[in-house]
Amino acid sequence: MANSIKSLRKCETNRKLTISTVEIGGGTISRDSSGKLHWSSGSKPYEALDLSFNSKDKLLIGGTSINDKCPLDEAESWRHPATNAYIRHLGTHEATWEVQQRQAGIQGGQYAVVAFNATYVKQPGITLKQRELMRAFNEISLAFLNSTYGLQISFCTGVARRVALRELLADVMVPFMESRVSKPTHWQDLKVKHQIVENFRKGDLDVWFDGLLPEVREMAIMIVRSMLDMLKDTGIDKNDEELVIAWVRKESPTSCLRLRCEKSSLWARILADSEDCATFACITSLCLEIENNKCRGLKTAPWHSVTNLLDTAVCMWPLSYP
Repeated sequence: MANSIKSLRKCETNRKLTISTVEIGGGTISRDSSGKLHWSSGSKPYEALDLSFNSKDKLLIGGTSINDKCPLDEAESWRHPATNAYIRHLGTHEATWEVQQRQAGIQGGQYAVVAFNATYVKQPGITLKQRELMRAFNEISLAFLNSTYGLQISFCTGVARRVALRELLADVMVPFMESRVSKPTHWQDLKVKHQIVENFRKGDLDVWFDGLLPEVREMAIMIVRSMLDMLKDTGIDKNDEELVIAWVRKESPTSCLRLRCEKSSLWARILADSEDCATFACITSLCLEIENNKCRGLKTAPWHSVTNLLDTAVCMWPLSYP
């Protein structure tokens, strides 16, 4: 009898349940006619069985699509006068006053008055981004590269999406390296023979790094670390007022755009670096669209200094039963 109950429990644990929709965050996740999973607000009726999924599947949920017919010319848009008014340099900021002192005084007379003045300066903690960049310059975490700490902002639509950090680096690696007068040793081999950009896009970096000669592997790591060091100043600034977005081009690899975290862009503050979150943000020439925010249809477009939506990741643990 005991063995029968044990076998029954094992069968229930391994069973895959068919799911039509998942209710989460005031909305539902369901599959559309194209087979993609999307989240939308409100509730939906039970969908057809052929659009369902099972409880053991790993779900990839997306709200954006890429318009391959977008006519945007990134080089022309870079030179647009309205865009140039917003371009700044990464890692620079205006001078600030930081007072750190304590004062005590006593005033005599008919009455003695003792006065104390103290200025307390909050000591910052260590963020996830800082911890990773504190590693030795010839070390890097594969888990960190595969995590969705990259942020792409479409220049055409302003729609933002989270991507794997390795994918973000792949987007800007060539212009970043080609902007340097002295190219690192083995760069041409990494780009052509070892296809570093393509491998960073598709993943499996552990296998790819293991297949490199030690000196080539060390150079690849140093290239990645130098890129992360350049992009460390992107994301929400220290005053929680602006989202700093790198626009890496061969002509100007350290340029950036700053987006005020206010009104329709107030949501961007959730991207602030913390002990659990890291953000490396870059402009992308991809035309990322959502239902209510489509391609502007412009070849030369000005920067609109606003972003209305972030497509990010939703992690769901597989359901289990006793």
